[in-house]
Amino acid sequence: MLAEARKDFISMIDREVSFSTSVMKQMDLFKAVVNCIRDIRIAHNIKPSAITPMEVYFANYVQKNWFLLNGYGVSAFIKGPVAWLDIPQTPIVKRAGVIIGVVPHELSPVEIHVDLGKLINPHQEVFNIEKEIASHTKEITKLDVMLNNKHFTNRAPSQLVLKTQTTRDSLVESLARLKSQLKGIET
Repeated sequence: MLAEARKDFISMIDREVSFSTSVMKQMDLFKAVVNCIRDIRIAHNIKPSAITPMEVYFANYVQKNWFLLNGYGVSAFIKGPVAWLDIPQTPIVKRAGVIIGVVPHELSPVEIHVDLGKLINPHQEVFNIEKEIASHTKEITKLDVMLNNKHFTNRAPSQLVLKTQTTRDSLVESLARLKSQLKGIET
């Protein structure tokens, strides 16, 4: 009898811990989405009072459903209407004035499109993107030197080498997005 009660108690604790972990992961994703939108607004000097429509694309229906139920909070943190959408099968056509941010997640990345439209100066935007491209290129070159150095790859802990490679890969992806944004800006 005591053994069964103990099993039931342990089972209940396991379910609660699993639920708590799941909720915490969703809240971390929520915070990352809000921070990404805020970072885009800050990087482009958008006033806090300016209304910026945005679209958030999900490849995973679990993430999307959670945001549909709980995402109203994003509008409380960010000025502007939010559309929660599935990533389409065909590539999304880049529109002028739309800045794209990506939030990595273990299930699938979340893509955020913030429509800055008339709120940005195209010449300043080109300057900012070119500056960021130069920064990314410099950082990728630095990481390539590290990863091509046999002393580093042989002596450094494998976790550090993997982290360096992952950082480099994410910078390469980001660089490709920046170059795509630069082409999309009408000057």
